[in-house]
Amino acid sequence: MSELIEKAKIGRMHVYTFIAVSMGFFIWGMLSTFAPISTLISKFIPSSMYVFVLSVPLIFALVGNLLMGFIADRIGRKMAFIITMLSYGVGVFLFIISENISVLMASLFLTQFGVGGEEPALLALLSENMPVRYRGAILGVMPNFANIGAAVASGITILTGGAFFPTKVAIGITALIAIAILVFSRLSMPESIRWLEVKGKDKEARKYAASVKITEEKVEEVSPTTGIGFRFVFLAIIGISQFLSFGLMAYILGPAEFPELTAQILFVANLGASAAGFLGSYLVNRFSRKNYLLFSFLGGLITMFLILPYASTESLVMFYTLLFLNMAFSEFAWISRTVLEPELFPTGLRAGLIGLIRTITYGTYIASIYLTFSFSVSQYIYYNIGLWALGLMGALMWYLKGFETNRKSLKSLDLK
Repeated sequence: MSELIEKAKIGRMHVYTFIAVSMGFFIWGMLSTFAPISTLISKFIPSSMYVFVLSVPLIFALVGNLLMGFIADRIGRKMAFIITMLSYGVGVFLFIISENISVLMASLFLTQFGVGGEEPALLALLSENMPVRYRGAILGVMPNFANIGAAVASGITILTGGAFFPTKVAIGITALIAIAILVFSRLSMPESIRWLEVKGKDKEARKYAASVKITEEKVEEVSPTTGIGFRFVFLAIIGISQFLSFGLMAYILGPAEFPELTAQILFVANLGASAAGFLGSYLVNRFSRKNYLLFSFLGGLITMFLILPYASTESLVMFYTLLFLNMAFSEFAWISRTVLEPELFPTGLRAGLIGLIRTITYGTYIASIYLTFSFSVSQYIYYNIGLWALGLMGALMWYLKGFETNRKSLKSLDLK
């Protein structure tokens, strides 16, 4: 049945899946800003607790990635979403009513667990239910809705002037509306057909497969040339590089170095990533994954070097321009991750291994927040240059040793 899905024409099931996943990432983006925005708008958070508020909730995102990834492999993608939606739905409500540090932290814990737990299942579902010819573009464009969500949340903060009550209510209500749309679309979308097939649920898989129209195109199968271990290490390297360099510049730089510019830095960074997301999703589906990966990390390293002379923000125009450009390359790199992660693992392990990789990236991100919070601005930028250099090394590893997955069937991965 999964071979039919790989050659399917876009239909209703794909539309519902597109809406469900895009809204999931939109909410992920909004909720990811809760911690840095809280340091700006919540008067009950002293500056001495900024590192705690920014880092500790991420432990719950780490746990969500690790736990829900393996759960999604066991009980299915759709069932896992019920748990994650409940978690961040309650978390958003607590954010709206928060008036003290205890309620706020409970909100951050629940929202981060929920959105962190969704990442592996979302990427696995897309790789398993989308036609091969569109898979790269869809895997690339979907996470861009996270950037849009973060830009919306930071834009609301700017428009409300960072006032505590109006900001949290406006952001919270926007997130709740998105969750309502999400619930409807996820009830309407199908389970992963490849997951059903692997789990022996052929009757359900046939029901979904029978509803799609098939093209006559021929689909070549991917030919793995490296073991799962090599793929895992490679993906962990580029994951650490991209996730940390983006998170530290977009979410932590403001509270750590320029507290009064927190909302503006968030907005510019996510605006740059959002703008690049649509172009990157086209490029990753149009060209070799290897070439695209190398281009993304090389561009990120070069633009990070260019930021160094303007990191004091004495020239805000140049700083914001170069930050916008660097975040665009960070989005290109993020797309390369979100496309390759589900394309390199077999179905029965896909969500779990994606979750494990993201657990490692969250762990190193949390450690880096503590490490860099006392850095000078120039030290902070040099640290990010080192992260981009690490990613470029990973890109070179895959360029030399990896295999091509663009527009190819992933079914052979389940046989290796």
